Amino acid sequence: MAKIDEIPIEELEQARLRLAACLPPILTNEIHRGDWGARPVCIDLEWHTDKCKCGVKDRPDGALECVGVGNETLVSQFWWQDLDVFTQHSVKAWVEYLVRHHPVLYHGGIADLKKLRENGFDITVECHDDLNDTMLADAVINSEGEHTLFYLTANYGSLPQHKHLQKYAPKEYNAGDLVETCVVWAELVEQFKKDPDAWRVYVTMSLAFLSQQLESDEGGLRVDKTRPLPLYDKFSTKAAQGQALANAAVGHAILLSSPEQVMHELYNVREFPVQRTRDKVATSNKDAIAFLRKSVGTEWDAEDEPSLAEAWSNIEAGGDPFLEAKYLYSGAAHSLSNYVMPFLLTEGEDESFRILGVRDRIYPECRVHSQASGRHGYVQPPMTQFRGVVELQVTPDVGFCWIGHDWSNIETWHLGALARDPLILMAKALAWDTHTVNFCDGTGTPYPPKMTKAIHTCPCSDCTAWRREFNWQGDEDLRRTFFKRFVYRLHYRGLPENCGDIPGARALKMDVGRLIQASEMYLAKHRPIRDYWAAVDDQVDREGLVRTFMGRPRRLESEYRNARLREASNHGMQGGVADIYITTAIAVKARAPWARLMYGKFDSQWWQVPNGRRLEFASIYAPIVEREFNVNGQRISYPASYKLREAA
Repeated sequence: MAKIDEIPIEELEQARLRLAACLPPILTNEIHRGDWGARPVCIDLEWHTDKCKCGVKDRPDGALECVGVGNETLVSQFWWQDLDVFTQHSVKAWVEYLVRHHPVLYHGGIADLKKLRENGFDITVECHDDLNDTMLADAVINSEGEHTLFYLTANYGSLPQHKHLQKYAPKEYNAGDLVETCVVWAELVEQFKKDPDAWRVYVTMSLAFLSQQLESDEGGLRVDKTRPLPLYDKFSTKAAQGQALANAAVGHAILLSSPEQVMHELYNVREFPVQRTRDKVATSNKDAIAFLRKSVGTEWDAEDEPSLAEAWSNIEAGGDPFLEAKYLYSGAAHSLSNYVMPFLLTEGEDESFRILGVRDRIYPECRVHSQASGRHGYVQPPMTQFRGVVELQVTPDVGFCWIGHDWSNIETWHLGALARDPLILMAKALAWDTHTVNFCDGTGTPYPPKMTKAIHTCPCSDCTAWRREFNWQGDEDLRRTFFKRFVYRLHYRGLPENCGDIPGARALKMDVGRLIQASEMYLAKHRPIRDYWAAVDDQVDREGLVRTFMGRPRRLESEYRNARLREASNHGMQGGVADIYITTAIAVKARAPWARLMYGKFDSQWWQVPNGRRLEFASIYAPIVEREFNVNGQRISYPASYKLREAA
């Protein structure tokens, strides 16, 4: 029996007939000249990919296949490759008129808008009479959901399931998506009526940022072509070092890229406890390796890049050689695939693989729907994860510079404001060195004579005496760096007994007992934080819902109460900072429309501005970045440091 993707043709045909019986009339390559009425119209495009929905195999990846327009009353589909140039022009004019004079729906509209513009449609976000997006809407009102149309139709849809028909019946498939998007939108509107705060976040943040998202995606980032190849060599060498160390550890050749071989070595040969996914499947993934390394006493900083020297140091301290080899190899392989390969032009695989050159530009995709906290992310490549020399692969365009900022310790300050913690708020107001203060609070050490960063270098007799008494090594003192990371975990309600992997724990003799004691001593100084957490816990238990200070909701869905409580507390910090981030970007763009947000990292942003307008931009930028907010009944602003990058 014939099959498409292992589904028998007879079964597919029956599904197509069931769907077709529920669909409105479909016009093929015919413009609807009538009135759509008051109902919004959905626009949904199909284009050629490896999972081609039309079955055509000889078209380039990304080639536009179908422009679908419709709702529950009628569907018009235009199969783009079948149209002559004159008809394509007529369709463009019709769609351009439609978006300017009728409410329009998208699902994940950023992709459709980019594809329309790529094919010559004169359409911008601003030109729409009324634009809504079911993916963006659901990401606000139901932040912990998946937000895919498949997921939404399973919950709110009215048609038979049809996602498996994408290759077999592209006409009915596209029409089904158009109708279901309208049905889903009607349900989301009803939910928004019950949650006006969520509606406000959706309109003033998600939709308001859409034009900047489109500008960012289309503009891309210029590449400094001198940097990717040396990084490729660096991480390839590290991967080879990890592989060689693994071979030595097991006494024979082993393929670290093979989960089966790695799991055999871990669980059969070395007899580590088997780590499993939530589906109870054995795994050797990143989390499994992290747990096993922690179980043998290895400590590490997840923000630091793995190195052979670190691996040997951990082995000498009692770590497992194979685990260290796997960690080194995986870190290098991850850096190669995520941070370097997107910059390179390549061909072939395995033995035939070769590098053809370096790209002129990369085009990361900004995602505003993927994280429950409302944080923005970037994929292909993941710009929010770039650090150090990896980040220097991108550079301003010629004739422009980048001006940016970092909010200093913003999540701590925001937690202090939410909890009305006087000690944190005092530390902010007086510019204390919070990490040194936290060390003192967590150990009972007397406060230094100066509470600012001057304590590390001040030559006065009192400060000198304090440094001498406690053998203080300045701002890189191990106790300071340890408590910086330790308190950060506590603020996210991490369990202190699980903090033994923080670098310095072993050297400072911070065993489980001392970690718990340090946590209790720190929180004793910050009773308002505990009170705030208790209030959050009570709200979660009563309502299953929390909000940021700007009203962004998060409906807690984990089956585990402790996970719900942790996620709820984190939402106040992460979600609140995400709201600050996006409203800042929108406000800056409104005042400086000639500037472009290049990318950001939760608590920082980079903007590209013409060289001749950098001073003008700076005068606009800083007051917005450091503006005041009303958080829990008090006015507060967040200090920032500023940065500049010239074009390479």
